[in-house]
Amino acid sequence: MNCNCSECECERQEPPEEEEHNFTFRRHSITLTKDAPDCNWYIVVRDPSGRMCYDGWWHESTGKTWREALEEAKRGACLPQARSKP
Repeated sequence: MNCNCSECECERQEPPEEEEHNFTFRRHSITLTKDAPDCNWYIVVRDPSGRMCYDGWWHESTGKTWREALEEAKRGACLPQARSKP
């Protein structure tokens, strides 16, 4: 019998869930996506007029969190960071 997984109780693993986060920072739209836990982050940053400031894979980001990906998006898009207090 062919396995369809909706009709049997096989031990087939479920595919890893995709992760996506959306933010607004200094009026820029930031989207972070990851296809699976063992994949790199894909980052898209658009300015208020819709132009791309960052669009691509963050290489060697497999073990990084979404917070780290957000910081990379800000750096990669050259968005000004908050000034540190003296």
